[in-house]
Amino acid sequence: MDDDRAIAGRYRLDEQVGAGGMGDVWRGLDLELGRVVALKRSRVGDDGQFRREARIAAGLHHPRVVTVFDVVVDGDERWLVMEYLPSRSLGRVLDDDGPLSPGAAARVGAQVADALAGMHERSMVHRDVTPGNILVADDGTAKLTDFGIARWAEVTRTGDALVAGTPGYLPPEVAAGREAGPAADVFALGATLFAAVEGHSPWGGDEVEPAARFQRAVAGEVSPSEAAGELGPVLASMLAKDPADRPSARTAKSMLAEVAGVHLASAPVTVAGRTSRRSRRWVLAGAAVALVAVTVATTLVVADRMPPGESAAALPEYGTMGDHRTADPCALLIEDTVSPYGKVFPDTEYGNFNRCGYWIKPEPIGEEIVSAAVELLGPDDGAGPTGEFGVKAWPPAVEGLCSRYLDLFDAHRVLVTARSGTTDPKTLCAIADSLLTGAMSVAARGQVPRRSRPLAPNSLSERTACEMAQEADVVKAAGPGLVSSPGFGGWACFYDAADRDVEISVDFAREQESQFARDDRRQDRFSGRRAVWATTLSGDDGQDTCLIKLEYRPYFKDTEEGDDWVEVIYFDVELDSGATAEQRCAVAESLARSVAARNPSG
Repeated sequence: MDDDRAIAGRYRLDEQVGAGGMGDVWRGLDLELGRVVALKRSRVGDDGQFRREARIAAGLHHPRVVTVFDVVVDGDERWLVMEYLPSRSLGRVLDDDGPLSPGAAARVGAQVADALAGMHERSMVHRDVTPGNILVADDGTAKLTDFGIARWAEVTRTGDALVAGTPGYLPPEVAAGREAGPAADVFALGATLFAAVEGHSPWGGDEVEPAARFQRAVAGEVSPSEAAGELGPVLASMLAKDPADRPSARTAKSMLAEVAGVHLASAPVTVAGRTSRRSRRWVLAGAAVALVAVTVATTLVVADRMPPGESAAALPEYGTMGDHRTADPCALLIEDTVSPYGKVFPDTEYGNFNRCGYWIKPEPIGEEIVSAAVELLGPDDGAGPTGEFGVKAWPPAVEGLCSRYLDLFDAHRVLVTARSGTTDPKTLCAIADSLLTGAMSVAARGQVPRRSRPLAPNSLSERTACEMAQEADVVKAAGPGLVSSPGFGGWACFYDAADRDVEISVDFAREQESQFARDDRRQDRFSGRRAVWATTLSGDDGQDTCLIKLEYRPYFKDTEEGDDWVEVIYFDVELDSGATAEQRCAVAESLARSVAARNPSG
C-alpha cells in the first residue's frame, strides 16, 4: 500500500498503529480539518459487521469511548475514521510492561466502567470488553473501543469468516448460551482487570487447555486471586457467577474509583438520533448473540436459539439435540479452528449419518493425513452422558486416536476424534481440542442446528438398525437373552447379554467403493448383496472382534475423486476371550445372511 495516498481524497495515511480484530488501524491526517485521526480499514468479507459497528459507534458520544467521525469508501475499501488517541491497548501494556498494580488497574477500570454505565443507561451492551479493546494513554487516560464486534468463546464471527480466539473474558451466562446483558459487560470488565493484576484470565492461563477454560466459564469457576490486594473484593463482586449478584456498571465505577483513590465525575453520554427515553429492547453492539453462522462444505447453517435466561435442560422442547434425524453434525464443525494444522478438506459423507468431519493434510501436502470428526451420541449409546454441559474427561491419545466427549444439557454427547497413523499424539490431541472448542461454541447456544438438506431418499437413513437385525436373527446367530438398545437416530443397534460375554453392534455406514471391496479381503454374496470380511479388529476393551460389511446400495458418484460410494451395514461381533475368530465371524455371518435374505438385492 502507498502510505502517502489520500483515502477518499481527504485522509492521508501516515503510519500503521494497530492490527487485528475487524481491521488494520492507521494514524492519518484529515486534510480538510487539519486534525490527526485514526483510520480503520475493513477486512475482506466483513462489510456487514463493519457497517454495523460504524452506525452504532458514530451515534454514540462519550468522553471515555473512542469517537467515530466518519465512514468513507475508497475504491473497494471501506474505512472508519476515528478519534486518534496516542496510546497502547491494555493488552499491549500488559505484554510490554507486565501486570499492573491494583491501584493502576482500578484507575483504568473506573474509566471503562463509566463508559459502560453511560452505554447501559442508553440500552446499549458492549459485549466485548477485553484488554485488546481498551486503549490506555501515557497519562493514564483509558477509552473503550471496538464495540461493534460480536465475539464468542474460542470463535469470533467476523462477517462470513470464523477466526480462532480465546474464551478468557466470557461471562458464565453467555458461555451457557444466554443473551448478554449489562451484567455481562460488568463481568468482562472484572475479568479484564483480573488479568491486568494476575497476568491471566479468571479461567486460567496458558497452562489450561482452551476447551477447559471454556468449561470453567460455563461452570463459573474463577481462579483464586493472588495479587489483587485491595482490588480483590471489588473483582469478586464483578465476577459473581449470577448476573443478579454483580454491581451495576455505575456502582462498579464508584468501587473502582475508591480503590484507585481518585474522584471520577460521571460523564454524560449522548446517542445521535435518540431521545433520553429508554428503549424497550437492548441494542446489541454487534451481531445477535443467539445466532451462529457456520460454513460447512459451502452450506450455511443457522443455530436455533433458546429463550434468554433459560437452559436446554429446563425446556424439553428446546432440547439440545432435538429430532435425531434432522440434527446436523456438520453444523458443529468450524473449519478455522483446525486450519492452522494444514489444508482442510470436508469429509461429510463417510461413516454413519450422525458423523461429519474433515481430512487435514499438512502443508506442503504429503502422504500424512489426519481425520478429524464429530459424532452425535444419544443417551442409549453407552457413553454415560451426565446431562451437564462440559467436557468431563481428557483421555490421552491411544494408537493414533485422540478422543474428547462433550456432554450436552439433555443427556446427549458429542464425540470429537482426531485419527492418524503417523501424526504424533500431542498434535492429534491439539487438533481434537481445537475442533472441540468450535463444537462447544455452537452447542452451548441452544439446539444443535437442523440439516440444511434432507438425507437421500431410499437411503439407510430412512431405516433403523434394530429393525434390520430383528430379535429372531440375533437369537439364531448368538442364542437367547440378548437385550437391544438403539443408537443415535436408530442408525445403530447394540445387543448384549447379562449372563455371558457377548456384544454385537449393527451400524450403518457410508464408505468409498475402493475401501469396501479391497482385494485383500474375503468376499461373498448373500441374497445378491456383496459381503466383505474386514480384518480382525481390536474392541474397546481389548477383545478381538469380527466385522462383516454388507452392501446396501450405491450412494453417490464422486466425479472429482473418481471413486463411487456405497451404503453398507456393519455387523461387529465380540465374544468372550476364549472364542475363536471363526466363532465370532460365524455369528456375524449368520446375522448378515438373515438381514440380506429379508432385503435381497434388486
